[in-house]
Parts: sequence; C-alpha cells; structure tokens
Amino acid sequence: MSPDAQPQKPERVLPILGIAMLLFVMFGAVGALVWQRSRTVDARETMTTWFEAGELPFTLVPSESAELANGDRVLRLIPAAGIVEPERKPVPPEQASGKSAEKSADGSGMPFVPFDWSKVDARAPGDPPCEVFLVRYPLAVAGPRAKELFEVGVQGGPVMLPPTGGRAVLDRGQLTWREWSAPYVLEREYELGGTIRDTLRVNLSREKDSLICFARFPRGSSASPKKVEELLAALAPK
Repeated sequence: MSPDAQPQKPERVLPILGIAMLLFVMFGAVGALVWQRSRTVDARETMTTWFEAGELPFTLVPSESAELANGDRVLRLIPAAGIVEPERKPVPPEQASGKSAEKSADGSGMPFVPFDWSKVDARAPGDPPCEVFLVRYPLAVAGPRAKELFEVGVQGGPVMLPPTGGRAVLDRGQLTWREWSAPYVLEREYELGGTIRDTLRVNLSREKDSLICFARFPRGSSASPKKVEELLAALAPK
C-alpha cells in the first residue's frame, strides 16, 4: 500500500507539540518548533517500518511517534517501566541571580559570583540511556541539519559557562553501527542548581536516508558511548 493510500490518523496538536518541545529543550538546535497541525503515528508501526524486528536493550520500547508539519518524523523510545531519574537540586539564590548573598567590606556586595561547573557531581559512564529520539529529516534539509548538529560548536569544558548553566560539547568521535562508522557528539547540559544531563547524538544517515539518534542519559549520569553502541547493534535498518 502506498503512503498516500494508507488510512489517515486523527490529527492531534498537543502531543506533537510536546515532542517538538522536548526535542528543542533537550537538544538545543534541532530545528524550529512546529506550531502547525501534525500527525501522530503508531510508535510500534514506525519501529517495524524503519527497522527489522528484534528486541531492544535496556527494556526500551517504542513510546510515541509523530510526523511533524515540517516533514520531520520522530520516534521516541523509553524504558518499559518509564523514565526514572534524580530530581534537579534546589537553586541557591546567588546562583540564580549571579550575585553574592554575602556583603563585601563596604557593604556593596559582589556583582558576580562564579560557579565552578567542573566540580559538579557526575557518575562514571555505565548507565544506559533513559530516553531515545530517532529523527528522520527530509533530504532537502538533511545536509544543513547534520552540519548544525555535528560540525558546529567548539568542543571544550564548562569553563566559560555562566552561573545559570548552559550546554557544552565534551567529545566527538565515531561509533560502530552494523557495518558503518557513525559520527557522534557528546553534549552536556549544566542545569541551574548544579546538576548535569548528558545527550549523545549519532548521525545514522546513509545514502538517501537522513536519520539521527539522540540518546539522553539520566540526570547526573555521564554518557556511555558503549551503551549507545549496544542500542545501535539492535537497530537493523530496512
């Protein structure tokens, strides 16, 4: 059956916007948010359309899928028991404002208080991802999107980040995916309050197929490229 002949799913707005918002907030420059009507798709149907049948590691299962109005197609995987991760830490007033809670000798107070993000707790790599987005982009935008996600941005630590946090690229490299070598970028989000969330994105694009994997790790856990390779080993493209 051709795509045009397939039954149309009911159009829904809020769930799709939720997926787009998650992508935007979690991964930064994934693309503009889509404020138009888009189509929900059965997640398991998307999984079996994109990949050969097989069991995913880490109890991951297809959770949601959508076709956004800009042509992006999204598949979300989460653990069967749901996402479990630590909460964010309370935000000290001086970190939120960037101003010291203590007064200097003249009573004026410090105008700026640095926050040492290098001392934020981060567990050693080993935990599996708690959420995965697989995104297929239209071929017309695949090149610029891949460049934006995998070539733009200076690699380095959090030295220049303000007390309110931000994102920094920590590592770039290659992962093995079946018979291919797939570029990856490890990005760390430094959250206000002093916690981290790592996302490892992998370019799984091949000729005439633009597919990118975003694997997010639990708050406080350092990303594990080996765990992502375990997931990729289970994804056999059709």
